Amino acid sequence: MRTVDLGLVEYNQALKFQLDTLEDVKQGADETLIVCSHPRVLTRGRATEDTDIEEWNGEIVDVQRGGRVTFHSPGQIIVYPIVNLKSRGNDLHRFLRNLEDGVIELLKTFDIHSVREEGATGVWVSDKKIASIGIAAKNWISYHGVSFNYQNEFSESGKFLACGFSQSNMIGLDELMVDDLPPRELVTFRLIKIYKEIFKKVRPTFEIRRPDDHLSPE
Repeated sequence: MRTVDLGLVEYNQALKFQLDTLEDVKQGADETLIVCSHPRVLTRGRATEDTDIEEWNGEIVDVQRGGRVTFHSPGQIIVYPIVNLKSRGNDLHRFLRNLEDGVIELLKTFDIHSVREEGATGVWVSDKKIASIGIAAKNWISYHGVSFNYQNEFSESGKFLACGFSQSNMIGLDELMVDDLPPRELVTFRLIKIYKEIFKKVRPTFEIRRPDDHLSPE
């Protein structure tokens, strides 16, 4: 499994790279973890509701993943896994749990306890959400992925519901580790290492479903 770091990149440019990489994986190329961040942008998934965006002056992109509105900003560490799910039981829900597992294991390395939230997709620290997750798949190859809040920039941009939650329900690693925030590069390195370990394992083919899982097979 290879890693490609796109740095700070426009959302649509990263999406095109995902889709191009997906086609390569479909033809037998290595599975890929794409790492990046985006300028401030809102993306609208297939479950977006009319009331999700109250005030926003920036770019809005409609996307094919499941879920509602998601906010992206330079303060996030984003990972888009382009992974062949056929070899993992064609199980989108298990894949979502894998993505949650990666963030939970990452935070453990910084002695931060995090959890899943019953009936929701993502990762929480206490009652605050630190990672948002939404995926799609074509021919059982995944794209889209996970946004980890290295810095919490939600309150600086407009008024909207992020994945159905208030902006005040979000938190960043910068708020949890105020006096000793690790370098972004270290956090990214650890997260990628954890995901590579998770995805190389053979997983049992059973389903763990949630009603609002942010997914969309095609």
